[in-house]
Amino acid sequence: MIILKKNNIYKWLFLLVNDFILILTIYFITFGMEINLGGIDGLSLFTTQILKLFPFIDQKINNTEIQIYFMFFYHILSLFLGYKFFGRDFIFKTTLLVLVLNIGCFVLEQKIGKSSLLKTFLIDYIGIKCDFINVIIISILSGFLIGYALSNIYNCGYTTGGLDIIQKILKKYYRINFIIILFLTDGVIICFSSFLTSLEYGTNISKILISILVRIFSSFLSLFIVGFIMEKRILKVYEIISK
Repeated sequence: MIILKKNNIYKWLFLLVNDFILILTIYFITFGMEINLGGIDGLSLFTTQILKLFPFIDQKINNTEIQIYFMFFYHILSLFLGYKFFGRDFIFKTTLLVLVLNIGCFVLEQKIGKSSLLKTFLIDYIGIKCDFINVIIISILSGFLIGYALSNIYNCGYTTGGLDIIQKILKKYYRINFIIILFLTDGVIICFSSFLTSLEYGTNISKILISILVRIFSSFLSLFIVGFIMEKRILKVYEIISK
């Protein structure tokens, strides 16, 4: 009994560490640098960008805080979908990680309030002045962080909710390659969000077009890295589940 309790404690510590990696990635990269990597956080970023297109929306609203609220809302919707396909036990496990993920982002916003710190660090301390290079470097880094964290969580039989649930459904019931799944579920969000971000910060047509291409390429590269890591690290687990 003591061994089981210790194993359970270690498992949850392991899950929380990986959830914390996702929290930092979402807050400082997706929200802070507006690099859309898909997922529920990417959908939340895209939703906020859509709202800003309407003139009656206050343009001075706290973007990050609004994005966190949208992320929580979309997570709740995904939990209902997960309950239908995987049952009560799965949702109980997922809900705990979803709450930690959303509360973690909210606490960072309340305590730090500067999701752009990573961008400032790269420009002022590392000396990388080119935004395009920053986007590519951070996208690659986030791909490894997200892929590693998600695969660890999946291997424990859990997910962080959101589009992860849809991806789990496609993987379990249709056995689609994870790279393809990620492009199916996240590709549209990334393309449209990258377009809106480039329009917002671009000063002329050529810079806007270059920005769109760089952001889409970087985000898709990040998705490929995530999908590759997850396909290699959790394939055997899903083969066992599917039998």
